[in-house]
Amino acid sequence: PSAAFMSEFLTGVFEEASARGVRLILLKGENGQPPARPALTKLVQSGVAGVILAPPLGEAPAVLEVLRKAHMPMAAVGAYAVTDAICVRIDDRAAAYEMTRHLLDLGHRRLGFILGNPDQAASTERLSGFYAAVRERSDVATVMAQGDFSYHSGLEAGEQLLDTPSPPTAVFASNDDMAAALVSVAHRRHLDVPGELTVAG
Repeated sequence: PSAAFMSEFLTGVFEEASARGVRLILLKGENGQPPARPALTKLVQSGVAGVILAPPLGEAPAVLEVLRKAHMPMAAVGAYAVTDAICVRIDDRAAAYEMTRHLLDLGHRRLGFILGNPDQAASTERLSGFYAAVRERSDVATVMAQGDFSYHSGLEAGEQLLDTPSPPTAVFASNDDMAAALVSVAHRRHLDVPGELTVAG
């Protein structure tokens, strides 16, 4: 998830925990990986009452396996098709559809799309919504670039999209970090955003 999302997520969790007198224990993985199995086992053995899984941990098989074996109550944010857990998420497909329709309604006919991490279901749902809107018109050209939800991947994807022979006039990035990276790439190329390039996240 984006740094902005995680900041908002953690702020909300801390505020709610404080209001309810609940003690929080944070467990973080290293180098973008989920927490290691021994750390998860230690957490479960500490007597915690439940676990809130920030994305993408709600879709990490190794994490879910440890928690399920311990019969740990779980809430997974942004996860799809997770059994034995409360799942909280937006309708990624509908949101992507609406955003793409908005870009089309603005008159854009050359659309770029920066895909998110292929291991996360939200990426597939957002791409599905994008294509659902594009398929409603016969005069739209699309170009794709692969990202992974990180700012760095957005920089690389932005360069790829803007280097195409007929670059898009609007780009829909699968998250805000990649959209911000694309804006940075556009500014380095002296493109006016949104005058010459519309960017959505």
